[in-house]
Amino acid sequence: MTRQHRVTYAVHSPAGVKTLAVGIEDAPAASNALAGTSFDAVVDWIGFEPAHVERDNRAIPSPITGSNCLLIE
Repeated sequence: MTRQHRVTYAVHSPAGVKTLAVGIEDAPAASNALAGTSFDAVVDWIGFEPAHVERDNRAIPSPITGSNCLLIE
């Protein structure tokens, strides 16, 4: 599991959870941080409008396949 969040301070995550501190709204930085990754599922806790989903589609590598889940917080 990969947890992506936009805060820069230490965030506690359970063992085995990879944490990325990069804002999904910064599509180039998020895309760079997520390069080379793949996901079975993407859970976006901050996507409330179609524009948010479109933003995520630009930042997240395609296709969404693999043995990992991305949580966007």
